[in-house]
Amino acid sequence: MKHNVFDEKYYQDIWGTVHRHDYCESLANRLIQQYGPVRILDCGTGCGYLVKLLREKGADAWGLDVSEYAVANSCDPEHVKLGDIRSIPFEDKRFDVVISQGIWEYIPEGEISLAWRECNRVGRKQEHNIDPIGS
Repeated sequence: MKHNVFDEKYYQDIWGTVHRHDYCESLANRLIQQYGPVRILDCGTGCGYLVKLLREKGADAWGLDVSEYAVANSCDPEHVKLGDIRSIPFEDKRFDVVISQGIWEYIPEGEISLAWRECNRVGRKQEHNIDPIGS
């Protein structure tokens, strides 16, 4: 995964902004309803708006993203960290739930098992939305 791909142009071309907030409120509500106000890590968080909403709802939420641009333009800079899913900078079992929305298609096929081990290392439960490429 080339980190420099996720620059301002990437976000402008896809959504017109790094602040894609459209689905976050409903997702935050569902996560809180399903898991409660637990410790959550959002991998590939982008600007971290979901993290911000989850924290407002009582969760101990954190975000991780490889994009220096997204992290620099975060909605919650205190809780969004620059980092890679293949080497998550948190201790073992720090989170009750690790989530992601559309990150796995960017992981090189030969490194998926490494990323998956990292998610399982830091989180007790996993919830990942995989967007198939080309659909």
